[in-house]
Amino acid sequence: MKFEIWKALFAAAVIAVSTPAGAAEFWSYVPGNDNLTVNNASGGAGFASVNVTGYSGVGGQFNGNFWDAGAKPVDSFFRFFCIELAEHSSAGPHLYASSLFNDDDLRKLYDVAYPNKSIGDFWNGGQTSFGVFADATSAAAFQVAVWNIVFDSDLSLSGGSFKWTGGATAVSSAAQALLDQVAAYSGSGYTHWSVYKFESPVPGSTSSGYQNYVSATYSVPEPATVALLGLAFAGLGAAARRRRD
Repeated sequence: MKFEIWKALFAAAVIAVSTPAGAAEFWSYVPGNDNLTVNNASGGAGFASVNVTGYSGVGGQFNGNFWDAGAKPVDSFFRFFCIELAEHSSAGPHLYASSLFNDDDLRKLYDVAYPNKSIGDFWNGGQTSFGVFADATSAAAFQVAVWNIVFDSDLSLSGGSFKWTGGATAVSSAAQALLDQVAAYSGSGYTHWSVYKFESPVPGSTSSGYQNYVSATYSVPEPATVALLGLAFAGLGAAARRRRD
């Protein structure tokens, strides 16, 4: 009987460790084909001028919602960056295909530069400050760094197939500084990030597409959860030894 109790405790600890920090819900629909809206599709506050290979305009962070059907739930709010230069952003809602995006350099970028990462996600009874940049320059620099990682492999804005094409600005300098941090990254902290991709149109659709996006959440076991897992492991070991004896 005691062994079964320890097994139940261990299972509860594993579930707690694997649950993302925070309470945002957009990620609960990934993977899947669901509705995406963009609140700031035309840019505006929080966007700054950028000049890169294939695009001259403004760059920054979008925000909106991603959910499956029916009325839009408020806790499906999230923030995201575009990863396509040939299409435009649209308020929607439009159907998007979502999936996990396995790119270690992108996860490292989020780890070194995404604001308020310890909060973990974008909703916790209301919009959180997870991902809220201090200014438009910082948001645009992050966007440029995202583009470089997605479209190129050299972590440089002065060489390769994706470059900064205008004169040096605060945005280009900040973006290159971010890429330098990614290049010099050490450790495994980036593995605590989950990155999500949103693509339009969905596979098999004949409708026109819109910009593709990327977002992320951060999750590490809380100290109490780690302690619970350790206690469960110890209990399982002790119970197993008693059963052998």
